[in-house]
Amino acid sequence: MTTFRAPSAHLLQTWQIELGPYLSPSDVAQSLRATRNDVFALAGRRELLEVRDSDRRPLYPLFALVGGGQDIKRVPVLRSILNALGRSCPEPWLWALWLSGWNPKHKGCPPIEIAEEHPTRIIELARNEDWSWTSRYF
Repeated sequence: MTTFRAPSAHLLQTWQIELGPYLSPSDVAQSLRATRNDVFALAGRRELLEVRDSDRRPLYPLFALVGGGQDIKRVPVLRSILNALGRSCPEPWLWALWLSGWNPKHKGCPPIEIAEEHPTRIIELARNEDWSWTSRYF
């Protein structure tokens, strides 16, 4: 199992630029027709991917949501995916990198893009992730 350190502020800023755009808690709440507290609760249950910027403010990567504009919805299998990733890695930013396709093993196909069509496959990939590719970041 790979050992993880907390990402540096510089690394967080780099990932924030590369993985954006993001929505604020208020933006997500408005899109889901919910409250900010509902958004935080969904993130706490891993039904939304929440990362924190270097100032510890919550951000919600747009790529981890379905739809666009005011028609944004949650990815139905995201909770299962994040729970699987969370068993072997404690860092939500690395989950974001994995989901967005930064893992070279995905050969340019971001797992989040196949989540709805092949939920069983993506959950299996998440369960079997060894995280060795992250060593270049730490």
